[in-house]
Amino acid sequence: MAQAAAELVSQEKQLLEMEDGASPKAANDLEASRAQAAARLERKMAAMEAVLAARRTQKETTQEPTSPQKEAMMDMMRPASSMPTGTGAGCGTGYEILFQGFSWESHKNGLYKFMHSKVEEIAAAGFTSVWLPPPSESVCPQGYLPLDLYKLDCAYGTEKELRDLIVAMHKVGLKAIADIVINHRCANHQGADGKWNKFGGRLAWDASHLTSNNEEFGGTGANKTWGDDYTAAPNVDHTQDRSKEDLSEWICHLVNSVGFDGQYDALRRTSRVERHLSNSWGFGRLETGLRARYSEAW
Repeated sequence: MAQAAAELVSQEKQLLEMEDGASPKAANDLEASRAQAAARLERKMAAMEAVLAARRTQKETTQEPTSPQKEAMMDMMRPASSMPTGTGAGCGTGYEILFQGFSWESHKNGLYKFMHSKVEEIAAAGFTSVWLPPPSESVCPQGYLPLDLYKLDCAYGTEKELRDLIVAMHKVGLKAIADIVINHRCANHQGADGKWNKFGGRLAWDASHLTSNNEEFGGTGANKTWGDDYTAAPNVDHTQDRSKEDLSEWICHLVNSVGFDGQYDALRRTSRVERHLSNSWGFGRLETGLRARYSEAW
């Protein structure tokens, strides 16, 4: 674990020291390497937690039976068995055990079909929710450089396979959590200025929807003062009502049409202005180096 942690620290340091003039490809490659290092560390931590859990279980089985008074108190503290699961927007209870249903390499193996075959096993293990990867068409197969948000055929599988997976999850009481990417979006075409700021699909945006921080993309919106500027792709101007309304409608589509129960998004590059977008429930995580600063549901 120490080696995995040291590797992630090294990647974070390189990101912090990267010069502003670095190429988008170099920044994207470094982001990908950092994500892989973070995933390796998470796997190491999960393995350690599993060992500790096994030891706790073994210790508990050797303890003397609890008194009737203690058992009654424990029953009061347990969550109700009738708590809602997989019933749509706003169904979270505050008691959720989230299973990360993908890794950085999952796009290579038909993830949606694979997860479909595992839903009963995941539910039996005690999980209540499954975190699924970004579902939209993307420049990179992992999904974190989205193009047409409404196009849900991606490297993880087809839209039909995604919908079938969510139906299967709901049948066993699992909630489906979408990893959403709304800080930035990649353009399909070059605009009149020769820069990549003309978008295709249902949300046919242009340079006016983008922040003006990065000259490479020619955005004419507000100067971004919230979160971090992501240099590998055009950053969305979240101060504009039209952008927020478009993204809100897309999230409603994911919930009301596709079947997702909530969403997950990193908070490092986003702002509180984005939080109003959710009419369902979700998770947010802010990470600085190796330490998770806070997680919150909104």
